[in-house]
Amino acid sequence: MYNHIELAIDGSECSMRAARRALGLALLKPGMKIDLVNVVSAENEIDALYSPEVFDEVENGSVLAPAMQLFEGSGAVTRAVLLHGAPADCIARYARENGVDTIVMGSRGLSGFQKFRVGSVSERVIKLSECPVLVVK
Repeated sequence: MYNHIELAIDGSECSMRAARRALGLALLKPGMKIDLVNVVSAENEIDALYSPEVFDEVENGSVLAPAMQLFEGSGAVTRAVLLHGAPADCIARYARENGVDTIVMGSRGLSGFQKFRVGSVSERVIKLSECPVLVVK
């Protein structure tokens, strides 16, 4: 049974389906820790720290808020986390550094340009992760 889930959220409908799946797991075990992680992608961390969308994200949590609301009253211990950098690298590193049992994420995100890149974020997370990854369609 899982004790600590990292839920990757990017605001897409697919990531919200992943959030609903994580909620189902959380309902099986009250007190489960769920870290809702959003990664702001940029060429480098300096660009990410000074971009307007990052400030909006930090101030109002618009991407993470709908997913956080799903877990209200679920008995899960939730935490919202904003990371900066390459999404797959950040997601896998966060899991390693924080004792995550499994990563739950959607199969497709919002980023249009990623369609042209070889592989996807979820595929890369699977390759980089040391824990199980549940990819939700």
